[in-house]
Amino acid sequence: MCSNKRKDRIIPADAPTASCRRLTRAVLSLIFAHSLWLPVSVGADRAKVRTYEGLYTNQKYGYSVLLPKGVVALGTAPPNPDHGFTIGSAPAGDSITLYKAHDCYIWVDGNYDPFDEVQTLDDAVRYEIHITEKTVGARVRVESRLQTTLGGLMAVHVIYAFKAEGQPMVGEEVIALRNNERNEPVFLYTVGMQTTPQSRTANARIWTQIVSAFNTLPFAP
Repeated sequence: MCSNKRKDRIIPADAPTASCRRLTRAVLSLIFAHSLWLPVSVGADRAKVRTYEGLYTNQKYGYSVLLPKGVVALGTAPPNPDHGFTIGSAPAGDSITLYKAHDCYIWVDGNYDPFDEVQTLDDAVRYEIHITEKTVGARVRVESRLQTTLGGLMAVHVIYAFKAEGQPMVGEEVIALRNNERNEPVFLYTVGMQTTPQSRTANARIWTQIVSAFNTLPFAP
């Protein structure tokens, strides 16, 4: 079981370490890549994952996202932990157009903040870039960082570039920290997209809607 503790308080037992975060994102990536080649109606393979349409709510990590009409989100099915989802399809008129795995990957992720590594938004950016480099197995070059908001929280919009098996890729992430009433970081949120430069404009329309539709929920009692 993954654990993460700090001297002055006990973090929930399932709070992920960096290696657990990489595993979670890698699992979501595999689900995403596999699902893209399946019609939505294929139930046997889809039984391994959970699908979402409309309002996605994550009470444990305190956030919700209203998915754009026609978009199908994919997440891990129980007993795996539910940190968030990936977007495996996008609307095209009245039909669903399935992205190719190497063209686009959109995700939303909520996690207990890795306290030993992240105390500020700058820490969060460095942490997420590190996670991305480990996940994609390539050097990531940060091209810009802009202040923004995510669900009313202060956030950073990061744009970066890397190569995946020789293919140039562009990544965008909005990263936010959520503090508790004692101003201690509790949750780390990311809404990300990795896409080819050629597909970036079209895919960014979906990603931007996801960012705008992200909302925080009250802390669970």
